[in-house]
Amino acid sequence: MSAAVRWRRPCRVGRLALVAGVSAAFCVSWFAAAGAANAVTSRASTLGAVRRPLPTAAFAFLLGSDTDSASDRLLFSTQQRLTQECMAAQRLRYIPESLTPPPDAAVSDATSELTITGTPPPQALVVKLRERHGYGIYDTLVTPRLSGPASIPANDRYVDHLSPEARTLYVAALQGSGSHSTTVATPGGGSYTMSAGGTPGCYQLALDKIYSSPQGYFNITYVPENLRQALLDAVARTPVVVAAVKRWSGCFHTATGQLFANPTAVAISLDQQYASSGPTPTEHAMEIRYAVADARCGYQSGLAQTYSHAFWWYADDLTGPEYSALLAAMTAEQEAIGRAHALASAQRSSARVGRT
Repeated sequence: MSAAVRWRRPCRVGRLALVAGVSAAFCVSWFAAAGAANAVTSRASTLGAVRRPLPTAAFAFLLGSDTDSASDRLLFSTQQRLTQECMAAQRLRYIPESLTPPPDAAVSDATSELTITGTPPPQALVVKLRERHGYGIYDTLVTPRLSGPASIPANDRYVDHLSPEARTLYVAALQGSGSHSTTVATPGGGSYTMSAGGTPGCYQLALDKIYSSPQGYFNITYVPENLRQALLDAVARTPVVVAAVKRWSGCFHTATGQLFANPTAVAISLDQQYASSGPTPTEHAMEIRYAVADARCGYQSGLAQTYSHAFWWYADDLTGPEYSALLAAMTAEQEAIGRAHALASAQRSSARVGRT
């Protein structure tokens, strides 16, 4: 019911291979099938010459690391403020949220082997973070704002206490009415579902002011995310990566005594352990042990380096509608950031006038 997108890019770097280990509820695993064949996965499975290197800015956008945290917060806070103002104009209360990544997302971002330099971070840095936080799953589970009653957005808690009649009117004002769901396909495979038609609510009106249209917002979010997933599927099937994963599996078995086919299988096992026993010290210790072994074996087996190189190659080899859609979505995001700055500036000017 909340009009907020609690974490704008839940899969910023895809939770990839070496850093897989996060709760499956947060992101699709890199080893999951991407669905129907597409132009990315139908290319040759061996790495060859790149026809046209992907610009650095576009590669960063593909990874989800093109905007800094300040820009992310600006976009989110502007959307929240506009929604609040729209609801207030109808004499309805709306409680804005703040944008803060969960611990597992922060750890994943910091330890991902996919960077705009095309080189994994130093092994010592990754191991140090893993020794302290594991994959970040336990930290997320025990963070009050992310689990239990406190994880429910304040506005949702407010709406839950309204009478049925008042709640119906409130939801219509916030989410709109008379709309229908429509599925939009993205180049390279994948799609997203959004509402269309009907009378727009305050949430959609806020998106319109920042992103020109709700579809503009979804394109910025899902074009790179779905294209990234298609690339990950292609990388996972590349022979040199498959061989590296097998070496990783043997190394991990030697280090822990546990046999897993790939890093994603470790993530699934931890999810099941936490679901069964809860975030206990025993499971936390297991998570850290697995995460450290995963990191060390990722470098010792060459998986981190091979995976990074393979993803870089596939990204550089993007052409046609996939390439065009990525650049268009990246441009749209920069335009949205510009609008958010202008809206924030106008709001500050209005506030100064109001005080005089």
